[in-house]
Amino acid sequence: MVRGYEREIGFASRKEVDDPIEMLVGGEARLINRNRGSGTRIHLDNLLRRKAEEVGMPFNELIRRIKGYEVEVKTHYEVAEAITLGKADLGLTTRWAAERYGLTFKRILWEKFDLAILAKSYRKEAIQKLLKYLDPIRLRELAEGLAGYRIIADSGKIIYGG
Repeated sequence: MVRGYEREIGFASRKEVDDPIEMLVGGEARLINRNRGSGTRIHLDNLLRRKAEEVGMPFNELIRRIKGYEVEVKTHYEVAEAITLGKADLGLTTRWAAERYGLTFKRILWEKFDLAILAKSYRKEAIQKLLKYLDPIRLRELAEGLAGYRIIADSGKIIYGG
């Protein structure tokens, strides 16, 4: 595992929203969801599981109440685009995607984005080129123009394995 960077994940919408989860569960807003297996979807489902526990409701029942829960897209851009076009009211995405589409953004967390590299592939030329770009100084230069991305001290370093 090689440390990558951190990115800001939160709810995008066309207007300011105080409590996105409450709006979704209360049926006041339509969701555009990420695909199953994506990290963003896992974050949303964890938030919804906590809400289900808080209100004493099974998770499956809670998600049935959410308009659009079953509507999935594969990228952060598709989330922002669906909201911009009025196909949904809320979606979990990166700050960068939300701001690129002129949406408001309510942060949920800073997510670590690391790279898993097969040990047998580590010495391959393509992987070594990629790792050169994970140098903290180069990454900082790249991230300066990207809202919601930050480089941390151990970016580019092996954090597990080796």
